[in-house]
Amino acid sequence: EDGKYQKAWKQLAKKLDGGQSASNAFKKTIGDPKKLQPKILEWLKTQQEPFVPVWNEWQGQGADSVIGTSKVTSACRARDDATELSATLNVPEGAWKGGLLIGFSDADSYTVVLLNNAGGFSINQRAEGKWIVLKRGTAPDQIEGTYRLKAVRAGDSITVSANDVELGSFELKGAKLGVCLENCTLRFTDIQWK
Repeated sequence: EDGKYQKAWKQLAKKLDGGQSASNAFKKTIGDPKKLQPKILEWLKTQQEPFVPVWNEWQGQGADSVIGTSKVTSACRARDDATELSATLNVPEGAWKGGLLIGFSDADSYTVVLLNNAGGFSINQRAEGKWIVLKRGTAPDQIEGTYRLKAVRAGDSITVSANDVELGSFELKGAKLGVCLENCTLRFTDIQWK
């Protein structure tokens, strides 16, 4: 809150470094943690990385960008449920596959849209330890080395597009949306969701 607790925080750090009990020092210096907790939790939402790696191959690059590297399919999702997510996939040199996570229940049950360097796309669902291809097709042309990807959910239906060209609509469970890649390194920027 614009430095409101900065002086008290420095005093608290000094007491903790001096060996005082954390709970007593916090209460005496800053205030009752129970009363401050709601404010702290709201503040944390604005300070934490907005993305949750489903697997460990992802690194946040600020509030709206991530980079991932994996030899298998890997995803990074928005922290909160979303009805819409868009992201810019920055096309690298060489072979690549990447796109959006469009339906996520857990690490064993999810659906991804993967565009690739050969100019195609596939929509793949992971369930019961197997991959099911829901759709394959030709991707639209990239624009200046990028794809602008978008997923929009209405109930259990989700519609996916690349550079404003619809790739398909599907009935999928899971309100978590994000980005994904397979067997490459990719950077996603301008990630937005609501």
